[in-house]
Amino acid sequence: MQPKHHKKWHLLKGKLAESWTSIILTFKGYRVLCRNYKSYYGEIDIIAVRANTLCAIEVKYRKSSENFLEAVSPQQQARILNSLQFFANQSRLRHHPTQLIIAYVSQYGKIKFSKW
Repeated sequence: MQPKHHKKWHLLKGKLAESWTSIILTFKGYRVLCRNYKSYYGEIDIIAVRANTLCAIEVKYRKSSENFLEAVSPQQQARILNSLQFFANQSRLRHHPTQLIIAYVSQYGKIKFSKW
């Protein structure tokens, strides 16, 4: 079992990675609508819109970039997209196309984006 402080540090690194990703997305022309959205279907780290495309961004902090895309299983991808569709239906964005983006944040703050 891991010490309590280790888990808190891990959660803090994840929150910092989400904040950093939100800042970079803003510079790339995305409008961040909300963070840590929760629905019956699951949670989305960041919801943003750019060029009329509604995006769910899943942020993954990793020390190594190896296999970071495999960190989001097909089942998790489906839950995220279902949550995004639920969000879209609850807002005036229901007719916008949707997209899943996985953001890998390295321990040095470098971000790689992969669009699905």
